[in-house]
Amino acid sequence: MKKAELFRRLLRTKAPDHLWKVVEDYSLSCPVKPLGVMDIRNRDFVLYGAGAFARDVMASWKALRVNPRYCVDADNRKWGTSIETILVQNPQVLWNDRSQPLVVVAAMSVHDIERHLDNKGLNYLFAERDGDVALIPGNWIYRNREKFNQLYECLSDDFSRHVLLNVAISRMFQGFNFSMMGNIFSSGVTTLPQYFDLGLVSFEEHEVFVDCGVFDADTIVSFVKCYHAAKCSENYEIYVYEADYENYL
Repeated sequence: MKKAELFRRLLRTKAPDHLWKVVEDYSLSCPVKPLGVMDIRNRDFVLYGAGAFARDVMASWKALRVNPRYCVDADNRKWGTSIETILVQNPQVLWNDRSQPLVVVAAMSVHDIERHLDNKGLNYLFAERDGDVALIPGNWIYRNREKFNQLYECLSDDFSRHVLLNVAISRMFQGFNFSMMGNIFSSGVTTLPQYFDLGLVSFEEHEVFVDCGVFDADTIVSFVKCYHAAKCSENYEIYVYEADYENYL
């Protein structure tokens, strides 16, 4: 399935059943043979990714004795480290690998990785945290489509269902991503302010706000702005926590 056709079909997707049909048709048209985790156990493959997502994947594979030949990651701070004894290297090692091995991508955000792999003409699959391997990222959603359908039907309004469906599309088809706007499907359903929609959240005098994971305090700024927009006084308290030392600095 050509990318333009895929894009048009995703735009016309208005319900979960439509999405599952697109996934099935896309898988049938993909030049790479669909493989499960047991199919790659004896294959020569390389893991792309060395973050928390990849570590969960490797932990799931450990009992199955599934091991990549080596691992690569774009973050140079990870080069020379290892995941379950597998060395993490510069992606240049993969680009120079004349054997052109199968690549299994293990990351939440994969659109940049996809682009690089496409440019190099390499075949690739995507791993999920539970160790499963599939043709698209977010395959866990497709494997649990009955539960997804149930959640979809539980939502009480059309807009919430629209948001859920488009977030699923953006997770499974990350190639439609633009540097300034992000994935075109998720960006289209984004609402601001993210956490303090005055149509849903009400403020009272003397509110206490606790931010667990303050990062750069952007959510605090949003809280204060919305608190004032609700025409409350300045009598509020804010408590913040940041467990990540690098973010704290």
